[in-house]
Amino acid sequence: MIYTQRGPSTIAVRLGVGDGTFPNVTTYASGGTTPTELALADFNGDNKLDVAVANLNGGGVGILLGNGNGTFQAAKMAAVATPHGLSVGDVNGDAKPDVLVSNTVSAVNVLLGDGAGGLTAANPATIPVGAVPYDLALGDLNNDGKLDVVSTNFNDKTISIRLGNGNGTFSNTNTLNTNAGPIGVAITDLNADKNLDLVVVNQTAGNATLYLGDGTGVFGNPSTLNLGSGPRQVWVSDLNRDGLIDLSFTNSSSNNISIFLGNGQGGFAGAQGATVFGVGTTPFGMTSADLNGDGNRDLIVADSGSSTLSVLLATEQCK
Repeated sequence: MIYTQRGPSTIAVRLGVGDGTFPNVTTYASGGTTPTELALADFNGDNKLDVAVANLNGGGVGILLGNGNGTFQAAKMAAVATPHGLSVGDVNGDAKPDVLVSNTVSAVNVLLGDGAGGLTAANPATIPVGAVPYDLALGDLNNDGKLDVVSTNFNDKTISIRLGNGNGTFSNTNTLNTNAGPIGVAITDLNADKNLDLVVVNQTAGNATLYLGDGTGVFGNPSTLNLGSGPRQVWVSDLNRDGLIDLSFTNSSSNNISIFLGNGQGGFAGAQGATVFGVGTTPFGMTSADLNGDGNRDLIVADSGSSTLSVLLATEQCK
């Protein structure tokens, strides 16, 4: 597991031993202050995973090159003002991972990777979006083979959709209205039509809005899932091994997570009351993997308020 620690401005690495436990932790300076989000990719082409981390209150974006044994080198920095959300993908078609970060000045910064672990600003360096962009995600929304970007604009109650041109630039913004306080976003195919759809977490409204895409970058009227109090993030995975997309949400104010099992047609069991599991205090981030080798997808939740990680191991009933 790898996660950010905002207070000490570090990232923490815990290597699993295969039984769902992670006994030892190693920390690395994030290269700035108040690290928020991170992503893994091979930024220097050595077939070893590296880390990109956004430092909200100073330092910009750090790249920590991996040594291939679970350890990392000191962060190499790229200057960006107040980065928060972070996503990695090849947006200019050179087969090298690039980094996009949202910032609090109503823009998304585009940083192009040089294949050696360095990042340089694209031209233009920023994409205008709505007020206080929080999270973002990359995906090919119009099936043209080029990555597009979606940002949640917390103060505007909107999401911005920018279609990629394949050279590190993006087209004019398409804006969709959502519910109050959009904060988290995921891009996935909810209804198995091979077109990508959107899941937006609305913190203030306490729900999520689902937008089904038509494969051209256009989205229909949203449906809504009711969540817990203060939802923050969505994670997409197949939790019950039926080959269909399921959704998990962290609820920061009610200290639990909500799980919705998908029916493969864009609908989700539990829409009137999801399966809920209690976790630590103020859960923010979440991810899933098979932590103990039993073939089931388990969940890891970062509990910001209690400075803990909640590990939820899936049972045989999930099959």
